[in-house]
Amino acid sequence: MSVKTPKYIIQQQPEQASFVRRHWLMVSLMVLAVLTYLLGRYTNIDVLQAFKGQQKTLVEENQRLVTDNEALKVSVSQWKTEAQVKTQAIKELQSTIETMAEQQAALKQEVQFFERLLSAKDQVKQLSVLSAQVTQQHELSQIQIVLAQKLTKATEKSGRITLRLKGISGDKGDVLNLTQQFALEDEFSLKYFQVLNFSIKVPDGFNPTMLLVELESSKNKPKVISEQFEWSDINKG
Repeated sequence: MSVKTPKYIIQQQPEQASFVRRHWLMVSLMVLAVLTYLLGRYTNIDVLQAFKGQQKTLVEENQRLVTDNEALKVSVSQWKTEAQVKTQAIKELQSTIETMAEQQAALKQEVQFFERLLSAKDQVKQLSVLSAQVTQQHELSQIQIVLAQKLTKATEKSGRITLRLKGISGDKGDVLNLTQQFALEDEFSLKYFQVLNFSIKVPDGFNPTMLLVELESSKNKPKVISEQFEWSDINKG
């Protein structure tokens, strides 16, 4: 029995590589490129959004600082105004205190005057110089002369008053006519009493010793009355 040779021969076809396997490097590079693009894009978006958020925060912070700065300016302006008001109030208060002190001093002088007038009422029989007083204000000498006459059955009297100042200039005695030298008011008029105030400047090098007061009135007997006061006694400094 003979063996027959098969007409067909089955051959195994070698396995062919896929497209991806054949081109894996190129595919990998493309995938990497796509991922890099997407990653960069979305990363840039996140960074931009972060920058925008930070910018918004900075704008809000700047606005807050501007608002605070304006509020501080208003506060400083109010403080300045309050300080000016307080300063002005202090000045006015000081001025008021000084005025009150001056008024008090004037009232004290008036009280002293009336005390002298009452104490001397028995001695005041006719027109006379009741008192004289000198106070110093810087370089000026303020002279106060009080004229009086009897308090009963008094008639109004008027006339002229002359002030003279005796003193020593150098080694010699001298007399200054204060009324003429300083153009002082030289008229008086009273029924019971009158207070006269004068302001003079004692010349340099002149040492006063005596103040002479002369009254002249045609309505009085005698017509001329003279009084003198030691400068050291009436000068209160």
